[in-house]
Amino acid sequence: MNFGEAHKKRYGECSKETAFEILDFLYGQGGNFIDTADAYQAGESEIWLGEWINSESNRDQIVLTTKYSTAHRTHEIGKIQFNYGGNGLKFMRLSLDASFHKSQTDYIDLFYLHWWYCLVSKPELMHGFREREQHNPGRKAVPFPERNRKVSAVLEKISKAKGVKPLDIALAYVL
Repeated sequence: MNFGEAHKKRYGECSKETAFEILDFLYGQGGNFIDTADAYQAGESEIWLGEWINSESNRDQIVLTTKYSTAHRTHEIGKIQFNYGGNGLKFMRLSLDASFHKSQTDYIDLFYLHWWYCLVSKPELMHGFREREQHNPGRKAVPFPERNRKVSAVLEKISKAKGVKPLDIALAYVL
């Protein structure tokens, strides 16, 4: 969801009224999966989404996802920009806290990378996601059952054997 007017020259214009109409239509048709990102329209997307969810009182009915990675505070002179981009733990925390605030919610259902930034190690990244799930304020972490671990191990083994990314195998498995 890339609603907002902050970057209308780049992405086109979408007023708050139009965004709410689109969200009303989606929800009215039974849709409840909404994906956004911390950087979309300089944060307007998450702000408007939070306003819409509060006006509808439907947070528990929505599957809210957001992602991070994109440096989006370059216009804020005087801030150390390294803290506001990439996949590092500091930006993960800053981005997630900003998403909570902008979306006016105390939990995000799915939080993921917008793009891979190869300077962050996989262990650091996974530590951050694990920490995030253990401290997700609005919901309790659900540990992966043993079956999910086994499926993940098989998908990783297949992906290595075929020389592709695990996600490519996982998507084929799900679809």
